[in-house]
Parts: sequence; structure tokens; C-alpha cells
Amino acid sequence: MAAPAGGPVVVCVRGPSRSGKTTMVRGLITRLAPSGVRIAYAKRTHHALDLPEKASGRVWQAGPGAMVIAAPDRVQVTLPPGDGSARGLLRQVPLDIDLVLLETHAPERYPTVRSELAEAAPGEETLATWSFADLEGDLERAAGAIAALLPGDLGVERALRRARELHGGHACAGLILGARLALYAGQSWGWSCRT
Repeated sequence: MAAPAGGPVVVCVRGPSRSGKTTMVRGLITRLAPSGVRIAYAKRTHHALDLPEKASGRVWQAGPGAMVIAAPDRVQVTLPPGDGSARGLLRQVPLDIDLVLLETHAPERYPTVRSELAEAAPGEETLATWSFADLEGDLERAAGAIAALLPGDLGVERALRRARELHGGHACAGLILGARLALYAGQSWGWSCRT
């Protein structure tokens, strides 16, 4: 299973603590993002996100449905924890994302880039593995395997995801044909489609 219904491609980066998962994620982002791939990073953590002595921590304790904080380097959206599943986490990813790198200790039902320190799980689709012995080579192989999972035309895929959202979350042949015709007509008239 490469993507939740109509969503981005999801790839797990799996290994035990201190196996280099974060290093692998950073390396994959720096290799894939320059080609125009919009990447989200997802991770479940047991650490608190807000310090209780900070205003954001005190406000979160009051129980808002969502909290949005703008800092000089990012905008952070905080939502209630949900059910804690990978699927629940992935439902929060914005529509314009092409690829989610899900850092995890546990096997999930998505293609996986796996540390050699983690044993393959039954049924796990391993795209690539990494070790510290040849990290650069392993990063290149993993990035290539992930790039092969991505749609050939990311702009069309983004437009189809938006059309599905406007169509109640499901796709049919008419929606796909209509979206492609609209994109073609726009291009013929010199219009730019921001997706």
C-alpha cells in the first residue's frame, strides 16, 4: 500500500533508536526536494511538544481543537492526538504533499527504507536498507527507489487530489477525465495552474 486513498505516497523510514533514521530522512529530503517533490515528515513521539511553563503549553492544556503558532522559521499546527495510528497521523497531511516520510520503530503497511539493524518484518516491502558503512550510497539507492514510486507528473496528481476533495473525497472516471481536460484547456490558453 503506497498511499492512503488518494493521498501522497507514504514511505516508512524504520529502525531502532540511534540507527540513523533522522539522518536518513534528512538525506532523502535533500535529494528529493530539489526536483520539486513536496515532502512531509511524520513521526510519533512520546515527548511533550510544548513546555508547560510556556504560553503555548498552558493554552494547549485548556483544550483547543487546534493551535497554530507562527515562529520566525515555521508555522506549527497542533491537533489533538487522535488514535495514535500511522493512518490517523497521515490523515492530517495537507493535500499538496507528494511524499510522506514516516519515521518509525515499528513496521507499518507502507514501503519501507529499513536500517540493517532492524529485522525485516513479515510482509514488509523493503525498498532499500542502510548502514553506516556506506551511508551516502545507501541514501542514493533509497532516493532512487522512492522516486520510482512517485507519479510521473506531480502537477496532474496534485490537481487530481484537489478535484477528489471537491468531489466528496472519491474519484470516478468523469472526475479524472474532467480534471485532465481542464488542465489541458488551461495550458492551451496560457493559464498557469498552481497546485
